[in-house]
Amino acid sequence: MNSSTAEQPSSSDSGASPAMETVSLAVDGASYEIVLAPNEASALRNDLAPYLAAARQRCDPE
Repeated sequence: MNSSTAEQPSSSDSGASPAMETVSLAVDGASYEIVLAPNEASALRNDLAPYLAAARQRCDPE
C-alpha cells in the first residue's frame, strides 16, 4: 500500500475522523485510493497484514 499527503479532504472517506493520509491499494486488478485518518490507515494495514505476508508482490514493467 502506498500513501501520500497531497490535496487531502477535511475528513476521511469513512467520515469518522479528520483526514491525513491517502492509502492506495489494488484488489482483483482494480486500483483504489481511500483517504483515512492515521488510526484508520493503521487499522487497515493491521487487518491486511496476514494476507500481505502470504502474498507475492507484483512488479509491473515500466
